[in-house]
Formats: sequence, structure tokens, C-alpha cells
Amino acid sequence: MTDQAREEYRIAENHNALATERTVTMMLRVRFPIILCITISSLLNTKKPGRLFHYTLSHCRIIIGDEASQIPKPAFVALTAHFPQARQIYIGDVYQLEPHIRCTRSTLAARLGSKGLMEILLQKHVPLAPLVTTFRVHPALNELPNMLVYGVRLISGTPAAQRTLLINRLFLPNPSLPLVVINVEGSSRLSYTQSHSNQEEADCCVELAQSLLNRDIAPNSIGIITFYKDQQRLLEEPAESMGIRLYTVDSVQGHEMDIVILLTTRTRLDQASGEFLDNIKRVNVTLTRCRHGLFILGHVAALRSFQTAHVYFVGPFHGTS
Repeated sequence: MTDQAREEYRIAENHNALATERTVTMMLRVRFPIILCITISSLLNTKKPGRLFHYTLSHCRIIIGDEASQIPKPAFVALTAHFPQARQIYIGDVYQLEPHIRCTRSTLAARLGSKGLMEILLQKHVPLAPLVTTFRVHPALNELPNMLVYGVRLISGTPAAQRTLLINRLFLPNPSLPLVVINVEGSSRLSYTQSHSNQEEADCCVELAQSLLNRDIAPNSIGIITFYKDQQRLLEEPAESMGIRLYTVDSVQGHEMDIVILLTTRTRLDQASGEFLDNIKRVNVTLTRCRHGLFILGHVAALRSFQTAHVYFVGPFHGTS
């Protein structure tokens, strides 16, 4: 979401026109929904005195929170204060990204307030119902995160025969594994914002995406994921012109697509600056977004310098281009 869109959304949340409030109130009185889907921030903002749902939702008795690993502790406290009588059910994955923060995780504010709710609840031994069957990804692509992250507890609920979109349209190095690692001998650049871009990798991505479109793969079946904001900016215009969705790693959690093109961007890494790319939760999110196939673009020599990136992106996969 752009800064402008975020500001417009905030204004819509906080400054509802009187006519809108009256209309919504009448609608809810005539036919109150059994289930209301809403973000936590919208719920808390509109539940304040004088806001849209201040009285309307006072008798809510069940709250179900999705992507609970990204719900910060203060939001959970606020929900409990607003709905003290409600039963709360949270669904999430402790092995995926925690709440986004704008400071380093070693700061006091981060240590006190940025833990994901799933991590907190698991420490308190609340009643737990494990969900171990995954239906999204091709079974062969599921094997690596299952082994390295989930302790071989996951069960693939979708057979490989139902995940053949990429396999049926391309000749792959390994026909039973719909994944290709493409070595891009480019050069990454560090901007004044401390983000990274790589023009050669961006060009390769556009060429690859166009090739997939030429093979009758629909634009809405393809997603591009970048690790860095500057690389996303390089691809905004071509992705929009092709009708392909574009995300950063930190914004893609909760989304899924048939085929993912993942851009790692960096060509020079050291232990201090490569921590972002080598984060196991971030890497796990990137590898579990696709249903039918995955392309990983990157500088293989640089990726091999880090344990997590090497194991996930390069080590187990043969047929690197």
C-alpha cells in the first residue's frame, strides 16, 4: 500500500461522514451480519467512542484472528479490553513473519511490543489445535520447508497431479520438481535509503514473466516477490503493464499465487548486511506462496555465502540455469 493510499484509508477509518454512519447503522439494524470481516486496526478504530461500530459491536462474542503471527501484543491487549466477554481464536504460523516494525529488533520497544501473538500464546500453554495438512503448494516444493522448519510434521493434502500448470507448459530440468534457480550475473546497488536494486535481475524477471505469458499462463496466475523495496520500484511499471501482481517479501504473507518469481537481488553480501536476506522466517514465507511452481532469480555465489539462503535457494536444487 502506498503512503497516499494508507493516508486515504486512515481518513476513511477515522472520519466517517454522518450520512455514512447512519446508513451503516440502519443496514446493521435491518440485517446484522453473522460474520463481519474486518482488519484489527479498523475494528479498534471504529469501536472507539463516537465511531461507526462503538455500540453496534458491543455484544460480539467470538473473535477469530487470522495471520496471528503478525498480530502485535498491544493489539491483542486492546482487543481484549474492548471485548472482555468474547472468546478469542487465533490462527497462525509461528515460523512465519512477526509484526512489522520500523526499528531494529534489539531495541527496547521492539522487545517489549513487537512479538507476534502466536509466539506469546504458545509460551502460555493455551489450548492448541495443530493444523498439519497443507493444500497450497506442490508436494515436491513442500518437502524442503517441511524438513528444515516444520520437523517433517506437514502433510501434503494436494496431489502433484493437481499442480501441473508450470510442468505442462515448460521443459524443466527436473520434471517432478517445478522449481528453477536462475543465476543472474548482475550487480546490485545500494541506495541512500539503504535498500538494494539490480537492473540486470529486473530485466531477467520481465523477460521471464513475458515468456510465461506467451505460454498462455494468465497474468493473475503469476506473482513477483522482491526482497527489497528498491527492486520492487524497478518492476512497478512493467508488472502493471503485464497485469502481474508485485509484492515485497514483507507484504506477501497471507497471499498465494500459482507461479512465483522470487528476486533475491543482492550480489555482494556480508554477515552484517545479509541478515535480512538470511532470515529463516522471511525465507520460509517466500517459498510457501506458490501453488504450481517457483522461479528463484539471484546471484548464486552470493547466496552460497549464507547458511539459510544457501540451503533454501541453492543447495538442494539441481538444474540451476
